[in-house]
Formats: sequence, structure tokens, C-alpha cells
Amino acid sequence: MATRKKSSADPYREVKKMFEKLDLPQKGAFVIEAFFTALAEAFEEAGEAIARAIEEEFEASREAPPRKKTQAQGPPNGTSK
Repeated sequence: MATRKKSSADPYREVKKMFEKLDLPQKGAFVIEAFFTALAEAFEEAGEAIARAIEEEFEASREAPPRKKTQAQGPPNGTSK
């Protein structure tokens, strides 16, 4: 676990201290809300990363020289399936 500064301005310690003062139903609601907020933020970040990757691939494909088209060939040595 990361070491935290002992400071009255540390948001983590302030929230933890306030959380400890809540009754059990409020703690449960807080934890659930915090979980879903974090999950939504993670999905948003993942979506942004996927969008960037798609955009990069799209740009790379536009900058790449065109591929030479080849005709489909049958099986080697004139054999058939």
C-alpha cells in the first residue's frame, strides 16, 4: 500500500475520517456509489483508449501505400479438394 503524507490537507484521510462517522446504511450506499463511479470512469477511459487506437489504425492505413491486389489461386499442383 502506498505511503500517505500525514497532513490535514490529505483528501484521502479527510474522506476516510468522514466515512468512519457514517452509519452502516450510509457506508453501504457510499461504497456502492463509489464503486459504480469508479467503474464508469474506467469504462470511459477504456472507450477513449479504444477510440484512439482505432483512429491511429485508420490514419496509418490512409498513409500506407496501397497493397497490390492478387487474384485468388486454386490449390497448388493442380490438385483439388
